[in-house]
Amino acid sequence: MTKWLLSLCMLGLSTGVFAQNWADLNKQGQELMKKSSFKEAATVYEKALTAAEKQFGNKHESYQQTLMSLGDSYDGFKAYDKARNCYLQVVQLKKDLKKDNNADYADVLNLVAKSYANSKDLLNAEVYYSECLTARKKIQKESHPDYIRTRFQLAKMYKEANRLDKAEIEYNAILQPASTILGAKNPEYAEILADIGDISFARKKYEKAIEQYEQYISITKSLGGKITDKDLYPVYLNLGDAYRFAKNYDKAVVNYNESLRIAEGDVEDAQLLENYSTITRYFNEMDKEADAEKLLEKKRELIKKTKGNRSIEYVQNSIDLSQVYIRSKQLPKAKEKLEHALEACKEMNKDKDPIYATILDQLGKVAEKENKREEAEKFYIQALDQRKVSLKGKENELAKSMDSLAFFYQHDAKYSKADSVFKASMEIRKKNPGIKHPDYASSLDNIGKLLILQDKFKDGETLLKQASQIYFSYHGGRSNEYTSNQLQMAEIYRNVKNYPEALKMYRKVLDLLNKGDAKYTEVQQHIATLTEEMNKK
Repeated sequence: MTKWLLSLCMLGLSTGVFAQNWADLNKQGQELMKKSSFKEAATVYEKALTAAEKQFGNKHESYQQTLMSLGDSYDGFKAYDKARNCYLQVVQLKKDLKKDNNADYADVLNLVAKSYANSKDLLNAEVYYSECLTARKKIQKESHPDYIRTRFQLAKMYKEANRLDKAEIEYNAILQPASTILGAKNPEYAEILADIGDISFARKKYEKAIEQYEQYISITKSLGGKITDKDLYPVYLNLGDAYRFAKNYDKAVVNYNESLRIAEGDVEDAQLLENYSTITRYFNEMDKEADAEKLLEKKRELIKKTKGNRSIEYVQNSIDLSQVYIRSKQLPKAKEKLEHALEACKEMNKDKDPIYATILDQLGKVAEKENKREEAEKFYIQALDQRKVSLKGKENELAKSMDSLAFFYQHDAKYSKADSVFKASMEIRKKNPGIKHPDYASSLDNIGKLLILQDKFKDGETLLKQASQIYFSYHGGRSNEYTSNQLQMAEIYRNVKNYPEALKMYRKVLDLLNKGDAKYTEVQQHIATLTEEMNKK
């Protein structure tokens, strides 16, 4: 009797120890998860799982709960395969126990799908997202927020995998329901808008992207800081791009400046300098000289602070500013910046570097704009002489510089000088990159057009046709380069009133262009005008 009582006591003590062990381990794991100590939590939950199985068995709710917690801890440090194995065990247990008709079951399916998506296994992720959506539709209905959230996850997976067609279908399907079910002032709904804006932008539906981004920004302003500037930064940048592509340049400037406002308070100096450079280029493309100038001045101060005013970066900034000043006809300002840049190069012993020649070229442009032709020529020749030294081994860049001087002479009708420089440039290209390269073809083009200006049409035409053949062989018959060349040929024939040949060339160009191309309608109009002219005769 005593032995029997002792055995019962030992059994009770043993059960109590296991229960205590599981409870303690489970609590310890929860505390570690709160601290985001996922690897440590996983080690604890592995022990807790063994304890749960011994105490409760592997069909018990506590065992399933521990499996879920272990899966979450694995997921926390991106051990997706291990996490998924835990979740799949729970799925099977729920099926075995006939507990696959509740929201918890759908939640586990959702976790399995996310795990496959995180592992870039899109095929299995699609299968489980589909299963999850079917379960949610049956258990919770399509009007439930969790149904919307799961479909949102599926859409985001397609977006991140660049499967934009499928992503767009999913986002469009949930956009309106999300507004009603989650709420039009909900951060999740705002995120859906931002994502679908990205899809519209990527698919070049700029007006649609603008509408979606603007709606997203409007919602974020009403949320009182729940969406951070860091989240807004890419949206402002993309919105600026969308407005730029839609030719709404004023709105583009506003949004680019908003993106810079965020960057100025968030990114490192090197990244900020890169942002300034990129957006300055956009401002220049949009002919927003005043905005480009302001941005370059900001960039100038940052360069001065980080690298000093005797640095190549500071000199390059002076050149960039001078280009803006030249376009906006602020010639004294351009000249002042360039002269300071020259002095800085001399002080840094950089007067033999290519950048020094670039400054001389810019001074030549200023003199040209001031109609000081002799002074401009002097600067251009100095720049060319300097490049003959600094560009040794980079003769192709030297040839481009020679072309610039030749065009200057051509503009002044100094055809003999222009011809001499163009031919010197062509000789460089003949050796490198060679007579089959488009750069050599551009030399043939330049000389051919110069000959036509001198009423030597046949000689010029011969060179232009040789150039066309090189463009055709190098780029292909339907390339933009060849099409552009053929369009130029058509315009040359039209200018010399050789209408039959011009008409023939325009028709050839029309065949090369896509109907959606901006020049397609323009070429059609040229054909109609020339046909009408010829009919009059």
